[in-house]
Amino acid sequence: MSTRTNVIVSMGETKIILYRHHDGYPISTGVDLVDKLRSASERTEQFVIDLLTDKYESGRRIYEITSGIHGDIEWAYFINVGEFGETTIGASKIDIGADRECGVLRAKKAAAPISQFVTDFLNPQITKWNARMAALANDPRHVHDALSMIDLLETT
Repeated sequence: MSTRTNVIVSMGETKIILYRHHDGYPISTGVDLVDKLRSASERTEQFVIDLLTDKYESGRRIYEITSGIHGDIEWAYFINVGEFGETTIGASKIDIGADRECGVLRAKKAAAPISQFVTDFLNPQITKWNARMAALANDPRHVHDALSMIDLLETT
């Protein structure tokens, strides 16, 4: 089953809403957003271009522009680019049946500078993922080739 997510990029009065159908968890989408923000040197236009041109192996776009918050998302990410170029990012898990707009507001409220987002949010998520993968790898009932560990992100 897919883990759907919305990514809201806000730049002053401009707001772009993106939808991602697969891999919305922080260990995938959160890491991807931070990597793309850093690669674009926080240049907003390049960041958005990088998101919109990224594709799965099948050729399908990973991120698509959408007109609103989807009704079945499990994660919301909020990226704000301030008028002087400072960028903040936040994320929020959205429980089944919960108000999606409230989840987006929680992500917006949680937004922090990129290095703080990595330290306080992403790296703990990655640590939990790695512990889960280690437990599954040691459990003979679970045989899976895709069990992989993820490196913690640099905070700078």
